[in-house]
Amino acid sequence: MDKETLLALLTNYHNGQATDEERAQVEAWYNALNVPVEPTLSETEKRALLTKNWHRLEPQTTLETTIRRLPMRFYRGLVAVGLLSYFIWLGWNLVIHELNKAERRVTQPEKGKMLNSVNRSGQKLRVRPSKKI
Repeated sequence: MDKETLLALLTNYHNGQATDEERAQVEAWYNALNVPVEPTLSETEKRALLTKNWHRLEPQTTLETTIRRLPMRFYRGLVAVGLLSYFIWLGWNLVIHELNKAERRVTQPEKGKMLNSVNRSGQKLRVRPSKKI
């Protein structure tokens, strides 16, 4: 049976247009394909065939990619920005804390204690709690 005849037979079978005789031919051919085949190669021949096929398939199965690393100066810059941000935050919190502490001392002096303060020109001020400024 040539290739064109086989192709026409399979097409008719697939489309459901095959006769009973053609259907029996296709099914017999298909059932003949399922016969288990015992390997006839020895172990050394199997290994040689595997090696030969592997050398042919290996270039198709391996994927080569290049990993682009970030330059070290990027990491240094990142660390510098982080440290700068931390020190700005720390300084800001210390300034706010000191301002709040000074504001509490000025607005709420303890009873019976004199309030000592230094103004911008460096003069010492002593204010009693009962006095008004």
